[in-house]
Amino acid sequence: MTSESPHGAAVKRLVRRAQRGDAGAFESLARSCGTTLYRVAASCLGNQEADVADAIQETLVAAWRNIGSLEQPRYFKTWLIRICINACRQVQRRRRATVPLDSVGEERLDASLRAAGRVDETTRAAAAAEANAAFGRLVDAAGEAYALVITLYYGEGYSTAEIAELLSMSPEAVRQRLFRGRARIKRALAENPALAHPVDHEGPARAVGHPSRPRAPDGEGLMQATAPA
Repeated sequence: MTSESPHGAAVKRLVRRAQRGDAGAFESLARSCGTTLYRVAASCLGNQEADVADAIQETLVAAWRNIGSLEQPRYFKTWLIRICINACRQVQRRRRATVPLDSVGEERLDASLRAAGRVDETTRAAAAAEANAAFGRLVDAAGEAYALVITLYYGEGYSTAEIAELLSMSPEAVRQRLFRGRARIKRALAENPALAHPVDHEGPARAVGHPSRPRAPDGEGLMQATAPA
């Protein structure tokens, strides 16, 4: 029998408290997912700040209203991401946005893109923000059609199967998006290698994995991984 991780136990306690009407517990859960929500919304909505803010606000309102329906607390983050994606689609319909959420994909980008997407919450704020910005630049380079899948896979650590379920598409379609997004990033990096590097304010941000998933293996860096054989 696998024991529950401390992180998982803490999430479970907070979810149960939120389901009993504890707004403070819900605020703690939402705060812990703040970076994820921003990344997902920005990937869906093309970094349109007003739309991103609207989508996040709608996500949190819907999540608070429906927290009682969450049967498995350990999946809170995935549940919240699904709500966020739906909120982004609603914003797109209202604003006649053009970013597609249902098309394209491929194999794995390399482990260093995962590392670029992970930010240690205990890192100094300036370094963490710049590391996150570096990941955002790589996501932007992938293009609107591929940004969400790149974000979920490399930034949030979800598997192709999990992403396929979140986005209601086949795992092969997810792999195709990843492959094509990686190709676009490779071309962008060939033109501007600095895209992958955050500005070092007070020391580098340490990379950590998804709390419920193993860390990705160390890589030699995105430039080497995307270089021609």
